[in-house]
Amino acid sequence: MKRILSVVLVLSLVLTAAVATPLQVQVQAAQSGDYTFTITKSNSTSDLLGYTNYSNGTVYIPEKLGGLPILNIGPYAFANHTEIKRIIIPAKVGVLWNGAFNGCTKLTSVYFLGNAPTTGLNVFQNCPKSLAIFYLPGKTGFTNPWSGLTTYPELLIPPTTNTVTDKMNTISGTSESDWPVVVGIGKVKYKASVVSKKWKVTLPKKFAAGTKFTVGTVLGDTSSLLAMRFVLPAIPTVNKIKPNSFYVKGTATKGAMVYIRIALKDFSAKANAKTGAFYVKTAKIYKGNVVNIACKINGVFSELKEIIV
Repeated sequence: MKRILSVVLVLSLVLTAAVATPLQVQVQAAQSGDYTFTITKSNSTSDLLGYTNYSNGTVYIPEKLGGLPILNIGPYAFANHTEIKRIIIPAKVGVLWNGAFNGCTKLTSVYFLGNAPTTGLNVFQNCPKSLAIFYLPGKTGFTNPWSGLTTYPELLIPPTTNTVTDKMNTISGTSESDWPVVVGIGKVKYKASVVSKKWKVTLPKKFAAGTKFTVGTVLGDTSSLLAMRFVLPAIPTVNKIKPNSFYVKGTATKGAMVYIRIALKDFSAKANAKTGAFYVKTAKIYKGNVVNIACKINGVFSELKEIIV
């Protein structure tokens, strides 16, 4: 019986050591920007050992260092850095070694983009008791609690988008999440940070009415539901409408059809393809009439404008 207990004890110690001490031999130390890392003997993975820039309180651990994927966060890599408030850990990280975040006394949240990693000893020791663990829906291995901490599924909420017209070179909106917003136009993607729940992307040019674009919140390689949007033609500019006149004129998107409704009657004309000028013949316009005007091009309508004569 004693011999059996001894064997069990030895096996337990071996398993504990497997988590407590890295097994792969580190053969090359290197620096990449703010990160210190080593390349394993197999020269196929990187272990993150340290980080030097904590100025904004958020640490985005990269997916690769030295061109190799990061699979492990080394022992005490971020220990005792009281500047850290939030950490985002990439999907391929499979091990958090001993004391990786020990003593991060202001750490409020850790976001995992992959499945739950294996943890060593005292990984989150001396961190706030309120420290929350977030993980993406569909990822596995997270219990509640996990490593003694409360866990929450992180739901990515799509941002809202303000109206975008063919006279604008910006796209903006609001977001309930503070994760980056990505706007996709064709194969090109533009990223914007969320500040005070607002975001804004500056485009290199104005896009034609009817251009499709997507907007979504992105965390790592995971995104919220991508909302499809269209660049709209700008609302037509209308010259002053005089009572007792029989026309409405102004400027609109070049080549657009201009639509006008007065007293439930509809009128239309095409804007000049070169200048955008339009002249729409109407029924007699009386003082107090409500004139509704919009334009359409490439299958997309502008927003409606209402004018009281």
